[in-house]
Amino acid sequence: MVRIMIPPQPDQPISVALTRRGRRATIDSTGVIRALVDHGMNREFAQISPISGGSIINTVLAHRKADLRSMSSNGLDEIAGTLT
Repeated sequence: MVRIMIPPQPDQPISVALTRRGRRATIDSTGVIRALVDHGMNREFAQISPISGGSIINTVLAHRKADLRSMSSNGLDEIAGTLT
C-alpha cells in the first residue's frame, strides 16, 4: 500500500510513507516518488519513511547520496534503471 499525505497549504513539508511487500513495493514506491518529482512536489519533502519492500528504492537513493529535493525526473529514472 502506498499512502501520500498531501499538505493542505502550499510550501508545507511533505512526509511520504511507502509500504508494501516484495518487488512490487519497489516499483510502486519508485512510481510514487516519480509522480511527486514530476509535479515538483519533491522540493517540499521533509521525510520519506519506507517500510519493508518500499525501503529498497530509499536505500538506493541514500547510497547514491541523491538529493531528492533537487532531483529531476531524468535523474530519478537513471537511478531507478539500476534496480532492474
